[in-house]
Formats: sequence, C-alpha cells, structure tokens
Amino acid sequence: MLRELLESVDLLASGHVRSVAVQDIARIAERRAGPDLGIGASAVRSALQTALAGLQQDPADLVLKHQLDFLLATVETDYLKNWGAANPDDVAALGAESISRLLAGHLLDTGFSPHYLHRWALWLMTKRQPQTLADLFDEAHAVAVRSARSWKVLVPFAALERHEQQMPTEWLDPEQVTMWLSKQAPEASVRHTGGLLLEVEAHDRWSAVEEAGDLIESLAARVAVGVPGVPRFQPHSEAFVAGTPTGFSLTRPRRQVNVHSLKRQNALFAVAEPALGGRLQSAIDLVAPLETGTPGAAVAGGWAALEAVLARPGTSSVQAAADLAALVACSFPRAELTPLAYAYLGEHDDQLSESLKHASSNLQRCAILGTAIEEGSALEFGRPSDQAALERVRGILAEPGAVLARVCTYVEEAMLRLYRQRNMVLHAGKIDSVAMPAVLRTAPPLIGAGLDRLVHDALAKGESDPLRLVAQARTALHSCGRQGGSKVWDLLGH
Repeated sequence: MLRELLESVDLLASGHVRSVAVQDIARIAERRAGPDLGIGASAVRSALQTALAGLQQDPADLVLKHQLDFLLATVETDYLKNWGAANPDDVAALGAESISRLLAGHLLDTGFSPHYLHRWALWLMTKRQPQTLADLFDEAHAVAVRSARSWKVLVPFAALERHEQQMPTEWLDPEQVTMWLSKQAPEASVRHTGGLLLEVEAHDRWSAVEEAGDLIESLAARVAVGVPGVPRFQPHSEAFVAGTPTGFSLTRPRRQVNVHSLKRQNALFAVAEPALGGRLQSAIDLVAPLETGTPGAAVAGGWAALEAVLARPGTSSVQAAADLAALVACSFPRAELTPLAYAYLGEHDDQLSESLKHASSNLQRCAILGTAIEEGSALEFGRPSDQAALERVRGILAEPGAVLARVCTYVEEAMLRLYRQRNMVLHAGKIDSVAMPAVLRTAPPLIGAGLDRLVHDALAKGESDPLRLVAQARTALHSCGRQGGSKVWDLLGH
C-alpha cells in the first residue's frame, strides 16, 4: 500500500489522481501500519506515522513523499525479519490464518507467483518443517530478499503472418526452435512455425511466463490494429522456460469471478429470462473481461459492472463500493457454511449428517450446521482448510456485528482500490500500476460474489431490483447480533 501511495502522489502532480484519493490511501496505510509488527523499531514506526498523517493534510507535499520513499526502503528490507524477531505471543495472537495471509500477501506483492509459493509452502512443510513462528518468518525472509533473475522463455507460434516485416533478433525459425526445445525442454512436443525467445526478469519460472505472456499480448494488440483484415498471429497455448523439461500454460489464469447462480438456477441459456434483462444483463456483459481480460479491460469492466447495477441519481458512483460490501458481507456466512455442510456430509455418519442429508435446500443446511456450531457442538473436519473455515464461522457467531462490519470495511476498501485503478487506466492510460496485480487478485472474487447474490435474488423473485437487496443487506447488518436480528446464515433470505 505504501508503494501505491507513492505512485498516487506522483500522479497527483499531473492531475490524473485527485487529492482525496491520496488522502484515502494515506489514511488506510496509517491505520494498517499501527499494529504492523513488521515495521520494526519504534523510531521507524513513529516517522512513518508522521509522514502518513502529513500526507493526509497535504497530499502534494514532496518532502513527505521523499521521506516516505526512504522509510519504505528501510521497512521493506527487513519486514519479515522484523516479524520473526517480534514477541512470539504478539505474533501468535493474530492466528494462523492471518499470519498465512500476511506472508502470502507480502511475497505475492514482492513478485512471486502463486504457483511458486504453493510449491515452496509444500516444501517448507514437508522438508524444512520450521518449529516456531520465528523460524517460519526467517524462511520467508530468505525467499523475499532474493533478487529477480533473468529467464529465457520460448513462445512457439502455430501460425504467424510476417506481413513483410523484418523479424526481431528474438525470432527463431522453425529449425532453431526445434533445436532449442531439444536441448532446453526435451519433453516438449509441439508443432510450430517458429517462435519468439524472450528474456525477462522475474522471481520464478511462472512469473517469467506471465511476463512473456504480457509481451505477446502487446504484440497481438499491435498486429490487430496495424494490419488490415484478419491477421494470422497465433501463439501456442504453452511456453517453455530454458532448463525446464515441460511447458507452462500461456493462457491468462481465471480470476474467480464466480456467478454460480446462473448455472444453479438453470439460467445460463435462458435467452428470454426477464429477470436477467436491463441493468443486470449489462453488468454481466461488462464484468466478463474481469475474468480473463487484460488488466486495463479488467478493471474498467469490473467497475463499470458495479455502476451498471448500483449507480443511482444524486449519489456518487463511489457509493457502489459500500453497496457491494454490504451484499458480500451478508453472503459471507452462507459462503462459509455451505461448503462446510457438504464437507461434513462427506466425512461423517451421525445424527447431524443425517439432518444435513435430508435438508431441502442449502439455506436449510446452513441453518442446521450453523445452529450446531452456535450451540457448541464439537465438530471436526479432516482438511485444514475446512477446519479454518469452521474457526471463521465460530468467530462470526461470537461477534456477528463486529466481524461482519470488518468484512464490510475490507470489501469496501478493495472496491475503492479497484475504482482508483480504473481511474488510472481511463484518465492516465496507466495499465502497469504497482497496485494492479493486488487489485486483480482481490477484487474479482468479491465482485463475483456480489453479482451472484443479485442474480440469485432476481431469479428467485422474477425481477431484478439491486437497490432493494442493498437496502435489505444494510438493514440486516445493522440488526445483526441484536435481539430480533436475523441469523447470520439468513441475512438476505432464500
């Protein structure tokens, strides 16, 4: 977030970012930095808080910007190391899931790919087996301080029309590609007409392939607008990294914009379904690029989808962030309880599982399992991820109002971050913002969850009225945990 703040201060001078955006980022950064044990010494923490508070007063202060830049370099160097040196009780109080998110988020923001980190975590668990949290943070620190290195990535082409262009030095003819593959990726078996051998800087193989994929997309865009007609520019779906025997998918991974209600309620091919018309249909069309599109198209389409269903006269479009947050927060307990109910069914044969088996709907299953958890039943799950979900549900049931309010805050901040990225794309033409990767990790599943609730509600009631559901969500959140309030698994009904 500090790098995002520095970038925003730079863009403020050009008029592409408003002062209020810089102030909002500084405010959130100040709040998050307060309890962050990775900041380190009290002198650094105090200086950081002073700089962040100052930028909230004067977002254009370049002295504060340079001070923040200097402090960031200090913090980044030993961030995870500071966590390892912190009081073990303070660290453990966060809980396993928060620590996991902290580690993963920091390493992802450093530039490592999810594939690499998953493999590293498995290796750490089975081979190194750190005994303490300090050991775990030390291992993560050793990974985080590694410098990016150069990787050679070959992208073969199934077809490529040269259009009388002089090919770059990176281009390999078919014979050269075959020879390169035989030496560097001997298990590869691909028919090609040549390929581009790209050299990229990255932290791991998967990140290198992603960098290469971005370059290929840029070339494809040039060809699409630079050549009349339908150009032949067909890279293979696999790329190959020097020294790795097998290929890597070049296809952009899904971002998990899941609107499952379309399938569950038999509406995927319902051409004449009136409930899916109008603004809701526009939102579904607009959100599609968020799933696998280029970063610029993804953030523009994602925010446009929110405005399509949640914008209203006399209210700032930014209000859509808070509206979506209310919908997602209300659906969060159900999203946790539903897969837990099916997991319990698959693992147990007892009275509770019988009740779950005979339930007529997912809402009823959630009510049965939620009641059992609320009453203190000793439930166990085989998978650690399910056990973690169980603990999250227990936390919600213990303090529903406070927990769901925090969820609202997190979701709203993620959506406002998306809004800022959308503005950078549309108003500054900036598609390589430092925050773009993080935004495209966090925002798509949340938007998918919100749209899923809107689609489900429209199909259940036979008409689409998003603002009515938003009003219901806000009312439910206000009364949640109080006498007469709805159960956490039934905040939106049906």
